[in-house]
Amino acid sequence: MDALRDVASNGRKAERRVAQAIVEDVGFAARASIGEIARRAQVSEPSVTRLCRTLGCTGMRDLKLRLAGALYSGVPYLQDIVPTDDDVAGVKRKVIVGFSNTIDAVDRALDAATLGAAVRMLAEAKSIVFIGLGPGSATVVADAPLRFIRLGIAANGHIDPQQQRIAAATLGPGDVIVAISNTGKSADVVTATGIARSHGARSIAITAPQSPLARAAELAITVPVVEDMNMYFPSYSRIPHLMIMDIIATAVGLRRGHAAIENVRRIKAALRQR
Repeated sequence: MDALRDVASNGRKAERRVAQAIVEDVGFAARASIGEIARRAQVSEPSVTRLCRTLGCTGMRDLKLRLAGALYSGVPYLQDIVPTDDDVAGVKRKVIVGFSNTIDAVDRALDAATLGAAVRMLAEAKSIVFIGLGPGSATVVADAPLRFIRLGIAANGHIDPQQQRIAAATLGPGDVIVAISNTGKSADVVTATGIARSHGARSIAITAPQSPLARAAELAITVPVVEDMNMYFPSYSRIPHLMIMDIIATAVGLRRGHAAIENVRRIKAALRQR
């Protein structure tokens, strides 16, 4: 975003107009076509292409991915605009806007075909092991097994590196390991994923695009990475991962049909007794 603002202030006339149009409405630019951006900026399409090159992007698709990442991290809305004396109402609005932008950007980034492949893999799983490190991933790892146990699938989660390796070594054909990492650079998570695959288990990564973990897994569900967030704001990285888990678990439940419904009925009956 800093590079865009610099071009908007100091760039050549046509590129300055394109950069200004993007800075004023990042959400529009992240989903618009090159022609739509050109019309809004009142320039030619080649001017938009030249801006992409000026910013070091390979093309419009690359620029849009970077804009989606900026939206996802809440940078245009949160970074450097929250004074330390901001009142509760101001903080409330900015945090909610941050979450809203995260959800919107993840919606655009998720590939339906990849999600469908993950749903098929998990719906047919004999057992599922979830792994991840750090506060954000640990939240998802703690929550996810319950979502699948209630559907009748054996599931557990591990946030300790040694336990992750032990669990991965016990998996085999019919089992699935789901590795969760915001950056995808955790060596322990990558290693555990590789161990599980070496014994015939299938693997899904929920992580950053083109990361070591994305390459290590059989199937990668990727979302832009969040970095350099304001220290006072909540970790937005856990939101897309929880969303993805909700989407997949719901779709798996629908796919498993009566068996999942019966399992949920039994659980509710057991909880009512308590």
